[in-house]
Amino acid sequence: MIPYNKYYIPKFNIESLIYSNYIKYDQLKDWIIMKFKDSPEANCTHINFFIDVYSMIRGFYRRQDFHINDGQEYTLASGIINMAAHYREYFRSRHNTKADIYIVSSFNMNKYLTSIHPSYRSVVTANDEITDYIAENMKVLDSLVPYLPGMYFKHYDHNITGAAILDIIRYNESHGNKDPNIILSKDFVVSQIVCNPISRTMVLRPYKNYKKTYEGTESVDLSYLVEHGDLMVRYGVDCMKGTKVSEEIIEKRLDKINALSPELLSVLMAITKSSEYGYGSELLFPAAINILYKLIVEDKLALNQYNTNINDLMTLISMNTTKQVDPHELIKRFRTLDLMYQYNNMVSMNLERYQFVDDLYNPDMVKMINEKFFKECPLDLNVL
Repeated sequence: MIPYNKYYIPKFNIESLIYSNYIKYDQLKDWIIMKFKDSPEANCTHINFFIDVYSMIRGFYRRQDFHINDGQEYTLASGIINMAAHYREYFRSRHNTKADIYIVSSFNMNKYLTSIHPSYRSVVTANDEITDYIAENMKVLDSLVPYLPGMYFKHYDHNITGAAILDIIRYNESHGNKDPNIILSKDFVVSQIVCNPISRTMVLRPYKNYKKTYEGTESVDLSYLVEHGDLMVRYGVDCMKGTKVSEEIIEKRLDKINALSPELLSVLMAITKSSEYGYGSELLFPAAINILYKLIVEDKLALNQYNTNINDLMTLISMNTTKQVDPHELIKRFRTLDLMYQYNNMVSMNLERYQFVDDLYNPDMVKMINEKFFKECPLDLNVL
């Protein structure tokens, strides 16, 4: 067998990129049982399941070999619907639980965030061919999803996905729906939603690595489920992948990051590297952990989410490093990466707020759309 190579990237395959968001039922069951054990939601019969489309499509823009073959024009749309069917069937067959599915789409375009920091970026500017392909598939989803049972789709032109999902969760809560929320997303900005204080919310982070063997390509599933209590450690592990230091040093760093409040995630992201959003490192990750640990744990800086002035905190961070760091730069980066800041901006501007839509389930309409668009990539309608 060819040795494992963490840098190996298989040839572009749109189905593989979509299916990398699938997680096997047995693996899911172990996580779900562990996370819900002895909790008030252990015997719930209904959940809200969210699919973050942006965290799926941004992987398309990283590929120089992106191409669409004949018959694949709507593979993305069918892949998302079949993914929803995959997870709905999991909860139904393994837990006897109904899952309402929310498919939330955006290109993370927000002119306000760009005005805060010109370096803030969305992948949408990278390739018009990819963007046009995705936009066409979103139009098909917009036409189809309202006619599927217990399934909802919304594309946001001016908002980021995380704020949009939080808006839906808060809308549901205000209307009596406090059932658990599980969000399928690879984006740590979205993962900040687990700090939502009312209902139990977790993020399912699909992550596949690949190794090349004599038989072809083999995927290694490194996915996991993250909740409030392990958010910071999960982020730390993700940031330290491939770090060439001893296990003892890694453990010490993880102990320090675990002592920090999950509400500090956006601060940590702002002062380190967030390449997905166009930001290089202001501080190296180990230095950032040490500074936050000193301020919050050792010096016992009083910190309560949004009761602490972010300007003061960033000034303190800049004062506790030998590197010259502009606190105003950190503040601007924080505002573009902090989910609550983005959500509050969405609310104050009343920008594309969520409103409940009736379930228009219509099997005849679904059949007609399926035959028109999905002959080459059929929908798994039996489990929808």
